[in-house]
Amino acid sequence: MSSDEAWVGLIIHESRWHALPMPIAVLYGAHYRTLNPLVHGEALRVPLDKMRLEYVKGAGRLPPLTVPDRVAPFVHEVVASIREFVS
Repeated sequence: MSSDEAWVGLIIHESRWHALPMPIAVLYGAHYRTLNPLVHGEALRVPLDKMRLEYVKGAGRLPPLTVPDRVAPFVHEVVASIREFVS
């Protein structure tokens, strides 16, 4: 599957995202070369006002593996927000 095919698949399911009752969080490597963060990342944010979108400078496709020290705070904050949501 190409990155374009994957992107189309993601967009197809976008119409269902509004039905999700929980917050949505996306962490994007700012230097991801296959999918442009500003084009593809921002396209996710537009239809979802409850979405949190952040970029990791200096990271590409796999920020959790390449810069875990910068990913961990994001993950902790998201988990905390989900705990508040379900409590």
